[in-house]
Amino acid sequence: MYLIFKKSITCFEHHMKIKSLISSFIVRSAIRFGFVFIFCFSTMAKAESIEQLEGLLSQATNKKDKVIASLLLGDWYKNQDKTRKSLEYYLLAEENLSGNNIDLSVHLEVYQKLLDTYKILHKQPKVEDYAAKIDKLKLQLSNQDLEKNKNKLEQSRAELSKQELVIDHLMQDKEVHLDSIIKLGFESNLLKERLFLDSLLLFEKEQRLQNEVKLHEITSQKNKQLTYGLTAIATLVLILLAAFYGISKRNKVIASQKQESERLLLNILPKSIAEELKTMGSVKPKKHKNCTIMFTDFVDFTKISEKLNQSELLDLINEYFTEIDNILLKHNIEKIKTIGDAYLAVSGLDDKDTSDSIYDMIYASQDILQIIEQKKEEKIKAGLAYFDIRIGIHTGMVLSGVVGKVKYAYDVWGHCVNIAARIEKACNPNSVTVSKEVAIKTNNKFRFDSPKTVTIKNTEGLECYQLLGEKENHQTHT
Repeated sequence: MYLIFKKSITCFEHHMKIKSLISSFIVRSAIRFGFVFIFCFSTMAKAESIEQLEGLLSQATNKKDKVIASLLLGDWYKNQDKTRKSLEYYLLAEENLSGNNIDLSVHLEVYQKLLDTYKILHKQPKVEDYAAKIDKLKLQLSNQDLEKNKNKLEQSRAELSKQELVIDHLMQDKEVHLDSIIKLGFESNLLKERLFLDSLLLFEKEQRLQNEVKLHEITSQKNKQLTYGLTAIATLVLILLAAFYGISKRNKVIASQKQESERLLLNILPKSIAEELKTMGSVKPKKHKNCTIMFTDFVDFTKISEKLNQSELLDLINEYFTEIDNILLKHNIEKIKTIGDAYLAVSGLDDKDTSDSIYDMIYASQDILQIIEQKKEEKIKAGLAYFDIRIGIHTGMVLSGVVGKVKYAYDVWGHCVNIAARIEKACNPNSVTVSKEVAIKTNNKFRFDSPKTVTIKNTEGLECYQLLGEKENHQTHT
């Protein structure tokens, strides 16, 4: 046992040696390649021009600061493709290395920059000279690391020696306790003999008890049969009750899951479409002659999103879209989808009166502008990010249907959808712009600005109007 433990200690010593070498290599690399760069970049952040860098050099009070300032000046001229000028400052840095207790990693950095510069200037003798210096420095750094590792190993060996002494002491204690164990063994044998005698007495008592039990079994056999019968009946009743409870519980779970599935289906599909999908297993595309389409998007969304982290951006979008969802639900308008910051909604999919669907959309757009302005005012006071919005509305024929089998998606298509999107792009921030068709059908209740022309691809110029508000004699919307 002692030899096995000692062998484990030896393996642990080798493991600690390897672990120490790896750790020292990581530390050495971090010091060698990180120290100079961190110091240089922190100093460069303060020096925005060559005059400031030269000022740092002139104000340096010790050789270490002069070395760093010279390296920065050399790097600056090297970035300006002034190789010979950068060489002068690298050589100045080398001069300040002598006779001063500067870390070897700094020496290595200076020699490496001189080596790279002489390579550019094609000075092969100098390249070989500084290559030799760099190799010598690397060897010195390696020797330093090895010396540190050697000291750590010596400390580990000393600690292991202490542990071996403790183990020897424990083994000696084990030998001392052997005599006590032998004495306990003799006492155990005496106890076993006494137990044997006691067991004989118990055997006689058991024989008497067995005879009594046999008599008792004969008299109680009938009672047991009756008990077994009653138990069987009770068990059967319990099984039936458990089965009934399990079926009832399973039916409740199935009903709950069905309700949840229907709720999720209604979240992505209109009610009539969801019912058709459940009944028929598929949905036929439908043509709607009189629909009103609304497109919205947020102004300068990309610029605002770049200033927010992912969580803040998602929370802000969700806050605004939730408000728009509630407004559309209030006016019985169908939300189709969102794409990034864009929002598409359609009224009139139930093929009701055209004017009703247009008025529903106009009133909804006014409510959206109202909530956008309200949130803007609140968030400016709180110093938070906010969105402005553009809203474009057009009316006409669309085709609707469900696409996909793995994930259902209800969507609408048609030329008037594209026109609504183009109108929205031409809209001013926090305003509603409508097509000529919408303006003509609603000018009895609403006021519009002068028409402007929107250019649409593959289409002649399209007249559109900015909505100014409801006429005074028709201000009944709440």
